[in-house]
Amino acid sequence: LKIIGNVLLYIGIWYVNLKFFGYFVDRAFNSPYKDLMDLLFNQWGFGVIIFFVIPVVINLVIFKIRKGNIIEFCRFKAMTLKDTVIVLLVTIAGIIFTLHLINTSFFLKYLPEFDNYVKDAIKGNLFATFFMTGLLLPTCEEILFRGLIFNEMRKGLPVVVVLFLHILIYMPFQPTVSIAVYAYLNFFIYALVFILTDSLWSSIIFEGLGAVGLYATKLLGFDRVIRNWGDPYLITVSIVSLILILIGVFSLRKAPLKEIFSIKTGVSKTSDNVTG
Repeated sequence: LKIIGNVLLYIGIWYVNLKFFGYFVDRAFNSPYKDLMDLLFNQWGFGVIIFFVIPVVINLVIFKIRKGNIIEFCRFKAMTLKDTVIVLLVTIAGIIFTLHLINTSFFLKYLPEFDNYVKDAIKGNLFATFFMTGLLLPTCEEILFRGLIFNEMRKGLPVVVVLFLHILIYMPFQPTVSIAVYAYLNFFIYALVFILTDSLWSSIIFEGLGAVGLYATKLLGFDRVIRNWGDPYLITVSIVSLILILIGVFSLRKAPLKEIFSIKTGVSKTSDNVTG
């Protein structure tokens, strides 16, 4: 019951914050402060602060009150040099995969929201965009979903169940079905990297550098260049990159996969005194 209560608490804080500020923003846009709201929301990072940073700060306060250690609970552990290099290489492969996939003729014609999402992300202040997407957003997102929700759920369920289950929480809040599916796959890889390295730093690096790399390639015009090389090239590179991602991710494992995904993990490494 304590595990269920904690999971509901983490989700509830995020959801209530989302709804409260959504209501507040709607009211503000229909008030004399509309121009100010337009200015704020033209900065991509403003929504990040509202929807992710605030819930993390609230949870930090809760852990402090409970005399818990959120850093230890979230598993902010030092990574080995080998793991760091592999995560960086997997991140590069992920950037290449996404860049090539979303620029195929099929994606550009039938799923333009992916390319439009990248365009929207780099419209505002570039420093704010890269700071938010490269550091603040991945850190807060990983603390909330992997560090808190995932780690709490894994104390009572097999890791393989939690792996598929915890990502579903985030999907209903995606703007379209296609982006929701893509977000699910991304979160799945983030969680795998986290599980196999047992360090939250790994998924933060993977998510943050991946976003920055994708936006940088868009700014530099790489997407326009590779489109001219045709679908056979784009699809081939996407497939090769995906294979490299999977090889890289599973090379991070510290034990046989059957052992990693069958045990009810977390109890031995994340004790009750850490949760408060």
